[in-house]
Amino acid sequence: AQRARLLLIGRRGQRVATARGLPPHWSAPAIAHVGAAAALAEHIGVELSRMLAEGEVGRVEIVYTQPLDGSGLGLRRLSLFPLDLAHFPRSLQGPPPLVQLEPSALLERLAVEYLRAQLTEAVLLSFAAENTARMLAMTAARDNIGRTLDELRREARIARQEAITAEVVELAVGTAAQQTATT
Repeated sequence: AQRARLLLIGRRGQRVATARGLPPHWSAPAIAHVGAAAALAEHIGVELSRMLAEGEVGRVEIVYTQPLDGSGLGLRRLSLFPLDLAHFPRSLQGPPPLVQLEPSALLERLAVEYLRAQLTEAVLLSFAAENTARMLAMTAARDNIGRTLDELRREARIARQEAITAEVVELAVGTAAQQTATT
C-alpha cells in the first residue's frame, strides 16, 4: 500500500496541515492574481507527473474550496488519476474524427491536457473562493460597523436627550427658586 502524499497550495493550508501532523510532501504559494493560474497549474502538473512516473503515487485526488451560488463556499473533491474514461461519453453521431497521431499518443496528450485543465480550474476556483471569503468577511465587518454606528448614534441621542432634560429641570428649578425669592 502506497502512503498518501500531500501536495498543498497556500500558506494557510500548509500551517493547518502541519499543525494537524500532516506535513506536506510538496507545497507552493497560492496565486495573487488570475494571470498566474496557468503557471501554478503547470507547476503542480510537473510535480504530479514526476510522482506518477517514479511510482510514488497510484491515485491522485484534488480537494479545493470553490464559490457556490448564493455567496457561499463549498469543498470539492475530484479524482484525477487513474483517468476515468466514463467521464467522456463516446459520441456516436457523425463520422469518427480524423487524427494524425497514433491513438495511444493522442490519448496520452489528451490526458495531459485534461489534467492541466482540471488543475487550472481548481486553482482558479480556489482563487475565486479566497476572494469570495474575503468579500464575505468585509461585508460582515461593514455590517458590524453599521450596527455599532447605529448603536452609538442611539446612545448619543439618549445622552443628548438626558442632557436636555437635565438642563430643562435645572432651568425649571432655577425659575421656581427665583420666583420664590421674589415673593
